[in-house]
Amino acid sequence: IESANVEGLGKCPKCNFIAIVDDRMPPLLFHCPQCKFKSCRDCGEEYHPGIRCDQVETKNEMDGRRVVEEAMTSAMVRTCPRPMCRKKFLKSDGCNKMTCSCGCYVCYVCRKEIPKNVAYQHFCQVPHCNHKSCNKCPLYADMNAADKVRVRKAAKKAARSVKEKVHVDVDAMLKDPPAAKSYSRRR
Repeated sequence: IESANVEGLGKCPKCNFIAIVDDRMPPLLFHCPQCKFKSCRDCGEEYHPGIRCDQVETKNEMDGRRVVEEAMTSAMVRTCPRPMCRKKFLKSDGCNKMTCSCGCYVCYVCRKEIPKNVAYQHFCQVPHCNHKSCNKCPLYADMNAADKVRVRKAAKKAARSVKEKVHVDVDAMLKDPPAAKSYSRRR
């Protein structure tokens, strides 16, 4: 069909179905009658009215960005260590002893479950300790700086893992990261 040079043919980039484009459709839109995918006739990406083809993020670029964003989220968000729970949470303020809705005590610093009989003894009780000598987690600590380092490291590692397929600009993503939701905590 393609070699017949029929005017107005469109080809679906998803299922390769070929059809004559309905001239009542907006310019450059190919709405596949087979799989219903709406694509741009110029670049083959999802239809993008009002946006130039060179400004559209390709599927590979979107997939690469998604891999990096998920790695950044995993580095930032904490997860309940109980296998039957695995709820995700972030701390907005307060101490580093978190209580999951399942009842599990979790250390926000080391991300480990704190046994009920240990509770606050998991944390250093000495003021102004550097915590390297006591091997305990601080009860109160600003985790923002440590989280930023962890997120950057995870983003760079994820970007390296997808670099064969696409370049992801981690530095640009870190300058204007998507806003993280803050969840309230129970004590």
